[in-house]
Amino acid sequence: MSPCLGSSFYTVRTTTGSAYLDVDTYGKVQTFQNDFRVTYDAFADSFDPSEADMHDNPVGLQPTPPRNFTCTNAGQTWQHPHFTWRAPEAPEGVNFTYKIYRKGETPSWDEVASDLTVTEWTDREVVINPSGRRYWYRATANSGQSPESEPSNEVSVNGYLGKPVAEGTGNSELEGGHVRLGGYPNPFNISATICYSVPAPGEVSLILCDVEGRQLRRLVEAHQSAGGYHLAMDGGALPSGLYLLRLLWGGQSLSRKVLLVR
Repeated sequence: MSPCLGSSFYTVRTTTGSAYLDVDTYGKVQTFQNDFRVTYDAFADSFDPSEADMHDNPVGLQPTPPRNFTCTNAGQTWQHPHFTWRAPEAPEGVNFTYKIYRKGETPSWDEVASDLTVTEWTDREVVINPSGRRYWYRATANSGQSPESEPSNEVSVNGYLGKPVAEGTGNSELEGGHVRLGGYPNPFNISATICYSVPAPGEVSLILCDVEGRQLRRLVEAHQSAGGYHLAMDGGALPSGLYLLRLLWGGQSLSRKVLLVR
């Protein structure tokens, strides 16, 4: 039987408690045991209610992928990307958890969220900006002891990565009144990590300028909570030279020099 989920109609049956049944679900063979008989109409999205033992004896069938995986605010600069999706088709009473994967810094997919019980998630490590790096996302579903589903459709957004960090970490952070700002390595080649922290919630602007103070790029423009942050700055399109980082918060302004060397 291949595949099971997604068929218009199927029945799974074992005859004795010692029977083993191998079922090919999307190319993966699952082995399970116990007496059960299950009838599921995928088009009607329902089980025959008389076959309740399906819930007592999970068969380990692989769920279908999450549906309609979407970024709802991909065009909203300086927001964190927010994703929604629909649960896999399944009978009433079957619950799913979800994982989110992202790639961008490396060609491999990294798991960035797991054990989600709702069909939405916000990536608070990325800030949307059309000038930033492209990040790709996809989701998978799990149900009980079943194997992880195949991935959903992929979606992408452009933005900057800025993971929250503990305030005061990193010896490259520099004191500057009530705020901190620094970058490493310095000098840097191609990319640098920019660290900053603010002592209270407020509007934060982080701007890259040339040595004359002319604005080249806004790295952050958002309302942020108190704490420390860092983000990756891609200098691949910039010529070698001296640049200024300028942090604006609560009426304060702090600048640091960074040197790009090819």
